[in-house]
Amino acid sequence: MDQSTQASPSTSSSGMPILDRGQLLMRYYDSVLIHLDTAIQHMSSENTPMAQEPLYLAASLLAEMIRALDYQMAPDLCSNLETLYMDVVDKLVLAFDTSSVAPIEQAREVMTQLRNAWRQII
Repeated sequence: MDQSTQASPSTSSSGMPILDRGQLLMRYYDSVLIHLDTAIQHMSSENTPMAQEPLYLAASLLAEMIRALDYQMAPDLCSNLETLYMDVVDKLVLAFDTSSVAPIEQAREVMTQLRNAWRQII
């Protein structure tokens, strides 16, 4: 393999960037926030059925974030994050069940605060 086709330390052999844990965490938060914004737009225009997919995608990402928690490394932090993430998922379910934007906005506020806190640490 010549130098032009070798993967650099920050890219995979396919040329895709390799993200460190901090970058990956930020991508997850950003993706959740994008899905919440999309759901808010749909709910605000009284298009609740269209809000279902972004709410589902946000909840799925939160489930992945919960599964990624390393309780052996930081049990108290992980427990607190899991509680917050589950609270956000509960808000998303409530939003869909009641066709209400308010729970999504509350969920967005929690996720924004968490993202900003992680951003300062990473």
